[in-house]
Amino acid sequence: GRMVAAICAAPSILAELGLLEGRAATSNPNFQHVLAEHGAKVQQGAVVTDGNLMTSKGLGTAVELGLELVRHFLGDAAVEDVKRKIVYQG
Repeated sequence: GRMVAAICAAPSILAELGLLEGRAATSNPNFQHVLAEHGAKVQQGAVVTDGNLMTSKGLGTAVELGLELVRHFLGDAAVEDVKRKIVYQG
């Protein structure tokens, strides 16, 4: 029941372990076929959350993943505070 987050190629490891079957997820585009082959519902968003699972495409989406983790644990107000502090312009 704990939150699991994976970015870039790491979601493919979760897929190979059978943890993404039937779940929405994303990864680096070069590894999305691995997710699909193991039953994941591959999405194209920068960050995809399915219950306690959060996946992201890669280094270019790391800030978005971090903000979603902040949202999950601390809420929307904390996200806005972090955005302001890191001068996020996305």
